[in-house]
Amino acid sequence: MSWDLEASLKRALVRQGWVFGDRYFRIGNPFTWVDGPLQLSSFDFRGVVDLAQWYSGYYEKYLTPESLKNSSYEKDYAILEGKYKEIYNSYFPFFDSSDPQVDLNISCHALARIQDYCMLSKYAPDLVERKDAVPCQKIRHLDFGAGLGGNATYSLFLLDGFYTAIEAHPWSYNIQRMFFRQLVQGKGRYLDLLAAESLELPIDELRKLISSEDFAIKQIPSWYFIDVPTASQDLVTATTVLNELNTAAIIYMLSESCRVLKEGGYLYIRDSAKLKPGRHNVNYDQVLVEQLGFELVHWLDVRNRIDMFAIPRLYRKKRNVTTNFDSLFTLLVGREAVTSHGGEYSQNLKP
Repeated sequence: MSWDLEASLKRALVRQGWVFGDRYFRIGNPFTWVDGPLQLSSFDFRGVVDLAQWYSGYYEKYLTPESLKNSSYEKDYAILEGKYKEIYNSYFPFFDSSDPQVDLNISCHALARIQDYCMLSKYAPDLVERKDAVPCQKIRHLDFGAGLGGNATYSLFLLDGFYTAIEAHPWSYNIQRMFFRQLVQGKGRYLDLLAAESLELPIDELRKLISSEDFAIKQIPSWYFIDVPTASQDLVTATTVLNELNTAAIIYMLSESCRVLKEGGYLYIRDSAKLKPGRHNVNYDQVLVEQLGFELVHWLDVRNRIDMFAIPRLYRKKRNVTTNFDSLFTLLVGREAVTSHGGEYSQNLKP
């Protein structure tokens, strides 16, 4: 783990009370990857090797269904593919980005992101129509568990919005730093909140930065999600992340996303739509509709890893539901539930 991220997390765990009382002994904290280190090998490379690893992680090509394409599809796809190529070439000028394997990786990344944009374009047209709005009306897009940060490509260059990445994992956080610094060129400024904290800006100043609209991209550690202003976001996205989280993390994501989304705002999820054994038993799709005031706008009828990689679905916040982490945890898994040791070791769960 990078020293700055580790130091920030440790301070937050104490400041927010995650290492005391029932949050430590019973519930657990939302910032721990359920399977331990995300990297599949024991080798710690950091830097461009990690970036190359992430680029190579998209290696199965799934074409966009014709029914999902909009009138500007080819042009928009070319924009996203071009951004991925530019960033690749800036870090790997000694490789040929037209090499068939590299070209496949870049194409797969761009296809996944244009499909996300097409879902929004078709089923949340009021968001897309605002892309030429004055700055005070531009879309505010928060991306939970941002991975490489690829959702920022359509957020900045197709939606023309303000983008905020929420990330807890050190491998992802450091890769995003490289990706965002290149992507933001020509679109504005980039805020790495962790850098500001490491240079000892006080907590009040950090909160002002989180609320600031002086940055096209803001990268924020997950433990600062609670400092994102209430009802400030038009769109929250979670791409291939939710079914990987522990119980505390999924409830943290649900409660904070509900809080920061404006009424009428959208929550977009894309993953296998199956709960993975050993993670958690919180059916987040169901919770959004039954407990948190959302309605399902559209669930794309595709088969995972047959028609597309991961299944997109879009929800809209129809009414404000007042909740917080602790009350939602009690509601969903029970006042006596013990989840601090991970999904397979959870006890006393609510029936």
